[in-house]
Amino acid sequence: MNPTTYAFQLAALAQLIATAGPLHTAKVILFTNVGLVPNRNTKLTDLTQPTFTGYLPVSVATWGTPYIAQDNNVHVQGGEVQFQPTDATTPTTVTGWALTDTGATQLLGCQLFLTPVSLPDAEHACVVLVDYGYGD
Repeated sequence: MNPTTYAFQLAALAQLIATAGPLHTAKVILFTNVGLVPNRNTKLTDLTQPTFTGYLPVSVATWGTPYIAQDNNVHVQGGEVQFQPTDATTPTTVTGWALTDTGATQLLGCQLFLTPVSLPDAEHACVVLVDYGYGD
């Protein structure tokens, strides 16, 4: 990719995380769908969120500075977000995470975990490093 394209993508991602941008107040959610292969046509309604006690979408607190990653796409990280049941009443296995708008009505992106995460009780947690990629 040429330097002009990178400059455009870095600037575009900076606008997405800026105060008025859709990623600025994004929320992180988990999903439990087995067999789902996320793609550009995946909708928020396609994702099944967990029902364990204590589960709520979590806001991204702070976005970092956009950068060019090893995959030759532009990325920005939003830090770590932790999800943890408050009891063992509804054990669940989560298969991935997603970003939504602040009202949790629009899907902004989603990703499968390399390995599903089991949350059988309050001693287990799922920690997501929020990473948003922008590019090809």
